[in-house]
Amino acid sequence: MNQQPLPNVLPNRAAQNLLRAVEQGQWIPVHMIPELARQMQPMLIPGAEDLQLLHLMLDLVQTTSTYMSYYLSNHAMFECPTFYSTSVYYIYKLALKRRQNPVYLDTLAVVVKRRLRDLFPHAAYLPNLPSLQQIIISNHFYEGGVQGIYGFQKERAWNRFEKVLGEAYSYIGTYHQCHGTTPNVDFLYQFAILYTKYNGGVGREQFHNAACNYLRTNLPQVGQEFFRQLSHGFQNTLTLQDMAVTFA
Repeated sequence: MNQQPLPNVLPNRAAQNLLRAVEQGQWIPVHMIPELARQMQPMLIPGAEDLQLLHLMLDLVQTTSTYMSYYLSNHAMFECPTFYSTSVYYIYKLALKRRQNPVYLDTLAVVVKRRLRDLFPHAAYLPNLPSLQQIIISNHFYEGGVQGIYGFQKERAWNRFEKVLGEAYSYIGTYHQCHGTTPNVDFLYQFAILYTKYNGGVGREQFHNAACNYLRTNLPQVGQEFFRQLSHGFQNTLTLQDMAVTFA
């Protein structure tokens, strides 16, 4: 896939500054992401991802870089989180459903890497992030339809569920400890959509209950309001048809 740069001209100076920050991998306040996405709408490449998908990508950049920064702060060796790959794949499938080309999605790994380098300019180690093509190949395996490996697909899908849930536990707990509040966990909702499509052995309600119960049990320091919102988020996400994806 040919990588194309993000547009560098926006209607006003504030939007230009925000876009420049994104291109350089700098921190964008969460409350400013919707405005940035809105300002970019007139300049989007024709046929590329729409405003809503761009918003999802900017959220994922923030979440991934924040998650990885906790490890880098402690000089720990680690790999790219599984939720990054599953969320990229979800956005990719949503783009295909809307007949949009994954232009900006193809540059996302570069944006995250720049953000980490900006945060930790002297870090001796920065993990590699998979390319969009690598993510597509890796995740396409779970879509089913191949005779003889269905049981293995289910087992691998369950392993991914456990990884993403473990990453959510680590991220929510560390974020709460550092900031006294809870983070955006849209990657959990996106994975829920994929996982129920993967037919990983659990239905929608089972996935929802398993995820919420695990996190509530293992994060007693987090207020119950967060888990009520999490439960509501799962219910909404799994019933919104415009956010659903279809598999070949």
